[in-house]
Amino acid sequence: MNLGNSNVPAALIVHDYVTSSNASFKKTSLLHCVQEPAISGNTAIIIRNTEGYNGKLISTSLLPVNAVLTKVGGVGNEFSVGGVNFPQSIGNSNNSWDGAIWRVEISPSTAAATDTFLNVMQVMDAAYNSPLTVTAIDTTNYTGAQIGDRIVLFSKTGNVLNSSISLTFSGVGTFKVLITDVENGNWSVSGGVGTVVSANNNIYFSATAGTYTITKN
Repeated sequence: MNLGNSNVPAALIVHDYVTSSNASFKKTSLLHCVQEPAISGNTAIIIRNTEGYNGKLISTSLLPVNAVLTKVGGVGNEFSVGGVNFPQSIGNSNNSWDGAIWRVEISPSTAAATDTFLNVMQVMDAAYNSPLTVTAIDTTNYTGAQIGDRIVLFSKTGNVLNSSISLTFSGVGTFKVLITDVENGNWSVSGGVGTVVSANNNIYFSATAGTYTITKN
């Protein structure tokens, strides 16, 4: 998303819904990086300020709840899988290497057959230390995030839905709301917003803080 913010110009929200045949199979979301990341709770901070670069990425893991974040990598451990390092020289010596010798691993704290991952990533200059607040949003059938003046929702299963959605959010100013995985057609938004049209299974509207009901006509 282009946030139109000079300090935090862009954000990326990634939603994954994963089911395994074996509940004990550990699922892990990976975020690769060149320089060593810092981890604090559910947040990973990745700075790239060498070789003329000047950037920072902050990734907030909203799902799974109580996610476990760990960092793997460093010299001599660049390609570690299960505690075994597989250096670039093994196999085809002409394999390219992008220099990403670190990664952040995000996993559930408890085993389950189905896990949902929701990661919100925002970018800024390396020295900027006032990232946007990220808040989880949960409804009956949808999950999502609020970052700055943007709100994004995904259906919890990834399936396209036509059921009504009740959405509540707070803050100052006008917010841009994107709801994905909705059936195409006309939808009514309460609170004076009016009718919005779903195209490509998305609806988009602007609204101030409050509670809204979004219903398929």
